[in-house]
Amino acid sequence: MDTLSDHIKYTTRKIDAFLENYTIGTLVIENGQAFLQLEIGELIQLNDSFIIEYLSGQQIQLNDKYAGKQIVIRKAVA
Repeated sequence: MDTLSDHIKYTTRKIDAFLENYTIGTLVIENGQAFLQLEIGELIQLNDSFIIEYLSGQQIQLNDKYAGKQIVIRKAVA
């Protein structure tokens, strides 16, 4: 059951994503390729040009351990 607290945390994450220019989605791995699935169903193919983090801010490697979990991506600054 979703609680008010869960909704507040989710809304705060969405606002932070907008203000800090990152994207939140679910990690999907298909045929060895990693994608970020957005709420609207769109898939973004992930590659080395992205910094990929768990929601806690910890950078992660793309593997099945995080498949189905919410992650954060940012464009790496050149």
